[in-house]
Amino acid sequence: WNYNFMGVRHDPQMKYELTLGNPKEFYHEVHRPAHFLNFSALEEGGSSLGADREDLFA
Repeated sequence: WNYNFMGVRHDPQMKYELTLGNPKEFYHEVHRPAHFLNFSALEEGGSSLGADREDLFA
């Protein structure tokens, strides 16, 4: 069974929080944490997220 096809189950007595304010910009790091974790891994130097091909013109 694929749990991705199960819809969200809302309940009328469900507790939730609302925060009034301006939304964060579209490219804010809160929206894409995995993307910014890749940058921190690159700075550490232990990642292989570099070029996937050799530069033939170098």
